Amino acid sequence: TKSKHNETKMTSPFIDAMNVDAKRTANMQLGENGSPEFTEDGVNDLRVGLFFALVRDAPNERITSMMDKLLDAQKEAEIVADVFVLAMQTRNCRGGKGERDLFYAML
Repeated sequence: TKSKHNETKMTSPFIDAMNVDAKRTANMQLGENGSPEFTEDGVNDLRVGLFFALVRDAPNERITSMMDKLLDAQKEAEIVADVFVLAMQTRNCRGGKGERDLFYAML
């Protein structure tokens, strides 16, 4: 007899964005190093988009624009807490990105 396995499907905005088909390439752009990346709309979560936008020499205007969109659109305590943790992780020189200038742009 064959056994049936119950499969639970867990999704996240990142996984959903990575599994898109070729028809949705409109949600892509060239990143800071010239490689293709998903836009903020393409990853379905501004927090994920901000995390991947926080790279060395990213324009301050882009970071502040994304921060403004994120904090203006959703003023939930969880969102604010996530942005605070993301800022600390960006600045952390041992366990994070160690990016002082990006941290200051986030303030």
